[in-house]
Amino acid sequence: MSAPRGERTRRRALERDIAAIWAETLGRDSVGPHEDFAALGGNSIHAIKITNRVEELVDAELSIRVLLETRTVAGMTDHVHATLTGERDR
Repeated sequence: MSAPRGERTRRRALERDIAAIWAETLGRDSVGPHEDFAALGGNSIHAIKITNRVEELVDAELSIRVLLETRTVAGMTDHVHATLTGERDR
């Protein structure tokens, strides 16, 4: 069963916002949802900055491990969205 339309819309908006944070932090015009963090030139300082900005965006605490383990905007978005909607064990 697919997610309701409103839920899909919120997830797409979250992904767009996270991609914008990645692009700005990494000094790029844009970042695609499946581009790899390390391949984009990301380092530990970038990871900390991105994680802090996403925490501010969603008003939730995240571990830097989220970015390092998911490695893409889409992966990070999936994790954050699941956390916010209560679909993950906390």
